[in-house]
Amino acid sequence: MRETPKYVLIANKLRQEIAEGNYAPGDQLPQEMAIANNFNVSRITVRNALQQLENDGLIYRIQGAGTFVKETESNNPGQQDYDNFEVIDFARDQVKLLDFRVAKPTKDLQDGLKLTKFDLCYQIKRAIYYHDHLIGLQKLALPVKVVQGLGMNVLQQSIYPFLENDLDLNISSAEREYTIVDANEELAKDLSCPADEKLLMVEQKSYLTSQQIFEYAQTYFKTAGFSIKRILRYK
Repeated sequence: MRETPKYVLIANKLRQEIAEGNYAPGDQLPQEMAIANNFNVSRITVRNALQQLENDGLIYRIQGAGTFVKETESNNPGQQDYDNFEVIDFARDQVKLLDFRVAKPTKDLQDGLKLTKFDLCYQIKRAIYYHDHLIGLQKLALPVKVVQGLGMNVLQQSIYPFLENDLDLNISSAEREYTIVDANEELAKDLSCPADEKLLMVEQKSYLTSQQIFEYAQTYFKTAGFSIKRILRYK
């Protein structure tokens, strides 16, 4: 009988610990070297095990930060589906609208939203607060031809109930990428932080069932004075 590969055994062990709640959504898994030492295997074996878990949708990785447990419907069944798309935790945090305009898209927004230079899009900037502490900034863009009638009052909270209930849009999926970036001059000013401070950037493209992109967002969180674990609970 063929012996089970070690990376499969490690993946199964970590999968079991996640299922039993030893690692909750947003928790960081041990570093690769620590897992390798614990199981007396190479880091390559550990990476193969983590890749299995990532393929199964149980974890995600942030370059330069580590590996974290992903929030799924099974470990948070009380949330509505659109909550899984939200980067900001509106149950805990507050937002302040800094900018709201309708304008032609920049080249970056043309690429992000698949628009032409003649299209119009909402361009929104929101500050994120936790207990009156400024912790993040979100830049949000939505195409006017898809999202119609968006008002400033909607932007004090999650926009997804408005999109689903008022506009009857069918939200389907999203692509999300996590990156550690340096604050540029604009971000440093908006976030009241030093230039070049390390920020966690969450970039997201959201799609309707028709595969039409309806949202392109870049959300930046401060890392100085805040744990990565706490920030990642906003997803």
